Amino acid sequence: MQYRRRHPRMRGHHRHPNPRLVVAAAAQIDASWGSVTPGEAIGEHPATGADSSHPTHPRLATRSSIRQIPEAPPPPERTTQALDPSLADGVQLARDTEMANRLVLLLALLAMACCGAIASDPSLLQDFCVADKTSKVNVNGFVCKDAEDVVVEDFVFSGFHIAGNTTNKQGSAVTAANVAQVPGLNTMGISMARIDFAPKGLNPPHTHPRATEILTVLEGSLYVGFITSIPGSRLISKVLTKGDVFVFPKALVHFQFNYGTENAVAIAALSSQNPGVITVANAVFGSKRSLSDDILAKAFQVDKKTVDWIQAQFN
Repeated sequence: MQYRRRHPRMRGHHRHPNPRLVVAAAAQIDASWGSVTPGEAIGEHPATGADSSHPTHPRLATRSSIRQIPEAPPPPERTTQALDPSLADGVQLARDTEMANRLVLLLALLAMACCGAIASDPSLLQDFCVADKTSKVNVNGFVCKDAEDVVVEDFVFSGFHIAGNTTNKQGSAVTAANVAQVPGLNTMGISMARIDFAPKGLNPPHTHPRATEILTVLEGSLYVGFITSIPGSRLISKVLTKGDVFVFPKALVHFQFNYGTENAVAIAALSSQNPGVITVANAVFGSKRSLSDDILAKAFQVDKKTVDWIQAQFN
């Protein structure tokens, strides 16, 4: 038996069915399965709820619904079960330990930052480090004297009971008690000074590049103040009387002036064994190698004659 080979162009094509045969087949199906109601044939099926855009026989719809994949059952609800008390304690302990470790690390970092920010003198690593002024070794401070050679005089200064000589142009005198006078202050980061003022006497504008100063008035009254840095350059000032205390921030220009008619005395403490002093006028106009007249004239907006006259007051 021979079959005719279908032409490649005819693959996938079907012959049109005979309309009469289709009508006859539909009539036989209606006769054997029953009539189709409009609600069951078109639209939402009453049993399945499926929406169809083509007429569907009920039995065909039933068969179609059987073929549908059932929906997955909903996941079971999670029930909160109480943890074993020992397990709960362990979890809480682990959390507390982690938090404590983080806090310790944060505090350590803050301590390191603060130490780096406020340290002004070498830190003390022993009971004391009395300055050995005979040593030729140059260090930040002074070399320590042998502990066996330390004597009580290394920690004593006698001089604040004596008034300073105020018979000078400024009308003031400073009696210092720093590492130069008290060798035991080496590495201690502190020093003191007595300041005497004649009437109208002035401790002229100056700075301590390595220390903050705190001052109290013992006798008389003083007008004191300091100037903030640029761009503000504000004057912070106050009239102090006996017992008042005033703080001068580190390295800022400050002054004390006795505007009264009687002598005044003050005691100052500084946060360095060697705070240093830079008197503004003396540094600018009385340096060992004088600044150029051109520089000073332009800086102070005056002529060179005025500069020469001012410089002569400090030479």
